[in-house]
Amino acid sequence: MHEKRFPLGIGFVIAVLKHAGHEVTFIDQYLKRDFSFNPDDYDVIGVSANTPCWEGTLGLLNYIQSRRNEKTRIMIGGPHASVHLETIPDYVDHIVQGEAEYAVDDVVTGNTRSRVIKTDRITDLDKVPLPDYQSYQDGAYLTTVPWFDGTTYNMNTSRGCPYSCQFCAVKSIWGRSYVYMSAERVVDDIKYLVMTYGIKGVYFREDNFTLIRHRIVDISIGIMPLKIHWACETRVDTISYEELKIMHASGCSALYIGFESGSQRILDLLSKGITPEQGLNVAEWCHKLGIAIAGSFIIDHPEETADDKKLTEEFIKALGLTNCWKNKYREGG
Repeated sequence: MHEKRFPLGIGFVIAVLKHAGHEVTFIDQYLKRDFSFNPDDYDVIGVSANTPCWEGTLGLLNYIQSRRNEKTRIMIGGPHASVHLETIPDYVDHIVQGEAEYAVDDVVTGNTRSRVIKTDRITDLDKVPLPDYQSYQDGAYLTTVPWFDGTTYNMNTSRGCPYSCQFCAVKSIWGRSYVYMSAERVVDDIKYLVMTYGIKGVYFREDNFTLIRHRIVDISIGIMPLKIHWACETRVDTISYEELKIMHASGCSALYIGFESGSQRILDLLSKGITPEQGLNVAEWCHKLGIAIAGSFIIDHPEETADDKKLTEEFIKALGLTNCWKNKYREGG
């Protein structure tokens, strides 16, 4: 899925800096490649880097380096900074590895001279401010989903995943610890977005929204009066029919599920920890309730045989998906 949705990681950092009284300018190079800004206008230029876009990020860093003066410092963070430190140019002044919310203010204010800053995991996400959604208002971001109508904002209310899927890079960034906002915090944030921006829907783009089941029930009950639609990403083994009924009653209209394969052998090779039967059960529940299903699959594993491929194609047909995405296998994401 190639989606230009709100970059929430940056939004959290912007919110922290604004709350601390700093003036912040946000430029999204992913939306439009724009090297027209003057690096001399800023005390610190922070760049968020991910590995698929590293070549373009390196071009941006070189642009800043060639035009900055002595007082302008360069700070880099994001997934690439956490897993590929060796690729970052020597002229970068600060490299934040891990969650940046509690590190960026020290960098901006000059309270740290460290080049590599390794942050501890944040254990209480309720203390992290809501992403600065105002920074996204002038950007050409995608605020719709294929499953229901109305302005839909993406949200991120948890971080990490305790599972060990072989193809996923999440554990190399977050480890296997799972940290989440309380149901009360999530409900309050959604109410704010409804009141402030008039949103009609929410898409929870996070690794495993339904992992803590009582939280999902409490969130569902809390947002029922808002009469919004919502969708989330989940696993087939972290949801039950009873919970799904409550979710649907509160507006849950779609699930994005990583089914990955119809072959148990491939699922085991991927260390997915699920069965095709579990996937068929969840699909049956969704069809019964009228919930759309978007499914993703891993194809072209080195050990995938013609029989495995056939099982997956038959599995996809049996699931009755609303949307289907097939992604070529890459170890570690």
